[in-house]
Amino acid sequence: MKSKTLIIALLIGLLPFGGCTDFLETEPMDFVSPDNFSTENDIILALNGAYQALMKDKRSPISLDFIADNGLVTLSSSGEIDFWDQTHTPVSTPTLRKWEQNYAGILRANTVLKYAPEVSIEETKRQRYLGEALFLRAYFYADLIDFYGDVPYRVEPEGLEKKDSPRIDRNIIIDEILADLTLATASLPDPGTYSGSDIGRATKGAALALKAKILLYSERWEEAAAACQEVVNLNHYELHPDFYTMFSGEGAENNKEVIFDIQYMQNQVSKGMSHQWKTFFSSWSSYMGLHNLEGEYYMTNGKSIADPSSGYDATHPWFDRDPRLAYTFVLPYSMDGHSIAGAVKYYYPTQKKSANFSGLRIRKWVDYSDGSVNSISGNNILLLRYADVLLMRAEALLESSNWSVDKAEIMSLVNMVRQRPGVEMPKIEDAEGTDVGQSELRDIIRHERRVEFAFEGTRLSDIRRWEIGQEAFADAIGYRPELLGTDESQAVYELYTVRDRSFDTAKGYLWPIPEEEMQANLAIESNNPGY
Repeated sequence: MKSKTLIIALLIGLLPFGGCTDFLETEPMDFVSPDNFSTENDIILALNGAYQALMKDKRSPISLDFIADNGLVTLSSSGEIDFWDQTHTPVSTPTLRKWEQNYAGILRANTVLKYAPEVSIEETKRQRYLGEALFLRAYFYADLIDFYGDVPYRVEPEGLEKKDSPRIDRNIIIDEILADLTLATASLPDPGTYSGSDIGRATKGAALALKAKILLYSERWEEAAAACQEVVNLNHYELHPDFYTMFSGEGAENNKEVIFDIQYMQNQVSKGMSHQWKTFFSSWSSYMGLHNLEGEYYMTNGKSIADPSSGYDATHPWFDRDPRLAYTFVLPYSMDGHSIAGAVKYYYPTQKKSANFSGLRIRKWVDYSDGSVNSISGNNILLLRYADVLLMRAEALLESSNWSVDKAEIMSLVNMVRQRPGVEMPKIEDAEGTDVGQSELRDIIRHERRVEFAFEGTRLSDIRRWEIGQEAFADAIGYRPELLGTDESQAVYELYTVRDRSFDTAKGYLWPIPEEEMQANLAIESNNPGY
């Protein structure tokens, strides 16, 4: 029997919206009939619907790190384990979730782009609404081509008569979305302009940062570097002075590092405005971190723990390490929130070994502000931030033809991220020396991206674009939790293989087009290789 997935998605622009006009508090709505687009409020509701699509999959993008080599989740219901084991198929859950989420957002953005010019709206606002819709459509398409390659390219709120749409070359789509972002940049307000319930909407900075990322992923180095510089030249963004609070919910207000994020609210799950990462990371503990990532954090002297001169002590493995390690992981014997009475709790892996097999839990994204009462999180999920722009520019300059001319700036950009207040890791000059070549700088930037953006959903895309699957898709390594009791002085830090795997070269890096889409869209003639 034919799947109805695509048919249901195509109806996104054909059913009535619900909810109010407040951007943050609008309940997930699915949709104003085209016949009803007669007021500015209709356009606002449709535009809010495009933003709401970012929340359609509450696991995205963080769960992607549990497909890569930063973490592991063995729950079969969530679907990540299929991708970890490289046994994923066109019917695996994550591939359908991502496809549906992106096309839901695209169709809602298309609705705004089609009808906003026809409704009576003050012109400055109309242009802003169109800019937001162009940015969101570009964001969703950028995600699709990153994971699936060639995809159907829809720019109208189409009905069933156009359900059969062929895959279009990703390079053609890239040119189209870059053109959309150029238009969006001209129409969107400067960062820091929004207030009240509009905070969180796309700005000129978001459009430029997304443009830079797309150009970087397309290896258009000079253009990517220039787009990053345009973000810098806005003279608004800066690195947040507290790495930990940026992800804990405490640093959401007035955070000038955030360029674009998903706006959530605490304890608003009934409205679709909360996510469950506190539940997944703190209460359940089944989404576990891996030594594969933990071992990448340097000593505070800037040396790898594999360097015999680093001072690393395997009997005290987390002593004197990069502060971002403890900000990212709940390490054994460290603070793990509070009891209902307010007392500090500590993490003892031996008590969690039935759910966590690596001994490592995740601290990032966990909001402890409500003690142990509420498991529905309201801290925002960051999608684009200034540290990424700095490291993207460093990478783009490094890979360009005149990298040696820009060497001092490349090192300075990395140093800015390393030396954020509260992190203050050594400069490249002090840790690796001044006589570093292109290959060494490449390794430095890749290392910095991994430890800086851990559990932010960027690692899988970095693996794909760097083509390091053979290296990265290795066995999951963790600490034996049963040897990490409640007495730290008696702990035995023994590493072991939690789960093994290898990279499936037949499938490569692209995800499969969902089987339901293949059945419903007859213009898609073939799937990606390996499927």
